[in-house]
Amino acid sequence: MVDSPGSFCYKSIAVSSCFHIDGSRKAMHAYRVDSQLSVKSASLPVQYGND
Repeated sequence: MVDSPGSFCYKSIAVSSCFHIDGSRKAMHAYRVDSQLSVKSASLPVQYGND
């Protein structure tokens, strides 16, 4: 889900994490969701936050 330009939140039964991307929305292409529980990202300056 994209809550705002430059950030996206990934939520599941076991995971509730938001990833705020420093840069343009193109950086979102560097993120991949593997299965339903793990989120892998490229080497980018990002801030991790949990609700």
